[in-house]
Amino acid sequence: MGAQQFAELDGEPLELVPPGEYDLRFLYHETKRIFDRPKLFLWFSIITFGDHFEKRIPRYYGATRLIGKPGKGGRFKVGRKGDFLREFMTLFPVNANRLDRLPMSRYENVIIVGKVRTVERGRNQRPIPPEAQYSVVDQLLRVKD
Repeated sequence: MGAQQFAELDGEPLELVPPGEYDLRFLYHETKRIFDRPKLFLWFSIITFGDHFEKRIPRYYGATRLIGKPGKGGRFKVGRKGDFLREFMTLFPVNANRLDRLPMSRYENVIIVGKVRTVERGRNQRPIPPEAQYSVVDQLLRVKD
């Protein structure tokens, strides 16, 4: 008999924390193509003191287009009716006449309150086993004073 074969897991481990509101610190953004669709990931670290301090949680957005190679710090375009623009303007009010560029640097050096939820169903709406469930930022609510 040959050596035993194993499936290896790709990507970063995903954290599971109780749903609720947490104080978050922006780490970085990355772009990816998932199921041949452009996606934007914003990665945050939980800075609310407790058992989940410094756990990393993503916020996912759809993008209309990726510019150049996908990856950490990748360039992208988002739609004018999308969640990214709406949340950006909620967090960082900007002049509506100057919406051609949204600086990612605005996320740096601020504390953002985010609503975290547990992903319990896959993209096909089938239940995910409890051991494979994970947390995501469902909504960025406000910048904390």
